[in-house]
Amino acid sequence: MAQAGLSGEVLVVDNGSTDGSKELAAGAGARVVAEERRGYGSALRRGIAEARGSIIVMADADCTYDLSRLDELTAPVADGTADMVLGSRFDRLNRGPCLYSTG
Repeated sequence: MAQAGLSGEVLVVDNGSTDGSKELAAGAGARVVAEERRGYGSALRRGIAEARGSIIVMADADCTYDLSRLDELTAPVADGTADMVLGSRFDRLNRGPCLYSTG
């Protein structure tokens, strides 16, 4: 976030992990919340409900997504040209930006 010139929080939803990742995340400064209902969807919904910011970026902790381009991802929402931006981890398949707006 600092590299992109953004301020915000890192929120980690623990969905019953036993590998020490929640402690690692908390030690790195993330806010960790627990979600008792198992499953990816439950964890995602909990994260969105707990988020304090006006822009929410969802990313898995396994480095699936290239967050070095966070400024590009969030810019259309921040400047009001889009309500939602979807990034793809399959860059070779991407034919261009997909911007969706309800306004």
